[in-house]
Amino acid sequence: MKVIFVCGNVFHLYLATSYKDYLKSKINADFELLLLNTSFGSVKEMKSDWNKVVILNKKVTKGRYNSLLVLLKMKSVMKKMEQLYTGKDHIILFTFLDHTPIMKKIINHIKKINNKNSLYLVEEGLGLYTEKNNKGISKRKKFFYSMLDVDKPYEIIQGENEKIDGIILQNPDYLPSNKKIDKKMIVQGNSVFSEENINRFCELYFSVPIESEQNITKYDFLFIGQNFTNEKDILLLKEILKIIPKNMNIIIKPHPRENEGKYSEIVKNLDNCTIVNKIYHNFPIELLQKRLSVKTVLTFYSSAALNFKKNDPSLQIIFLYKLLNLKIDSLEKIVRSNEADGISIIENTIDFQKTISKSNKTHVESLSEKNSHLEEMEEVLKGIITNEL
Repeated sequence: MKVIFVCGNVFHLYLATSYKDYLKSKINADFELLLLNTSFGSVKEMKSDWNKVVILNKKVTKGRYNSLLVLLKMKSVMKKMEQLYTGKDHIILFTFLDHTPIMKKIINHIKKINNKNSLYLVEEGLGLYTEKNNKGISKRKKFFYSMLDVDKPYEIIQGENEKIDGIILQNPDYLPSNKKIDKKMIVQGNSVFSEENINRFCELYFSVPIESEQNITKYDFLFIGQNFTNEKDILLLKEILKIIPKNMNIIIKPHPRENEGKYSEIVKNLDNCTIVNKIYHNFPIELLQKRLSVKTVLTFYSSAALNFKKNDPSLQIIFLYKLLNLKIDSLEKIVRSNEADGISIIENTIDFQKTISKSNKTHVESLSEKNSHLEEMEEVLKGIITNEL
């Protein structure tokens, strides 16, 4: 039996490692890691942690043209997949995307060689909960896809691939009903972001020492960046952060695919604002929660803020996306059910001023976890184990 995780970024790798570590103690199998690009840095440490590590496209790094380069190399990627997986072994495959052109082809191949192979989609963010693709496809992209023989590349959206057998997610109640058809729903719990998991991952893959409690800096506000923001958005953010009282400090964590230089003007003009240490730039923000002590999390609409909330129920979360004139139905559904728990979507700067006043209240320590890490991981993955053994 082979258990395969297909990863496109460091956050995928973190989740894959967490699930692999648990499944390894329950399933007798080879655990293999497929990397869609070379944005992960050295794979030396990965090879010591997995039975096999394969970079499907060695010429692709992180960045703006990542998807384009993957498409250009799609034929060689699929040739490599056909050589690696011929149908001799039963396969359990975990992926974080099921709708992109390259993942559709990989999923089709795994099912084609053996229809009994199992495929699981793991939640990586709010995109899973969307009901339609709002972006559409430009004429240029349609032409490009047709030249590469990519059939209807975005005919489906994340979570709609009929070949997927199950979905591991945080909020099944908010998943559109059409995405649940003939799929097993498995709830992802808090323990996937346990301190035990995070510490092991950071030490193994990044060689970053664990911070002692005395060295952890306390911040009133954390802003979680996103790689889509433009100059206009940053100017708006600057005006928002100016509202925060000078006696409250702010730390900014840029997205791993984001140029942190875009925040330099903010930091230069605000004495109470700083950017996270450069050694943590490529870290998914969830991995830094134990290294930062914050009271309030600000973001336009990063789902990482909700992950922070799960790990520390006392946190106040403020979403700013309506200031960009955006409408995100999937997020609003989730937030609407949690308004009493300190999660807010602000409409304007006056709303923001009122909301941050809550940050002055005493920060209550996190609730203790109901279950231990292993107990909860067993609860999350027992459906998979039952199916496959």
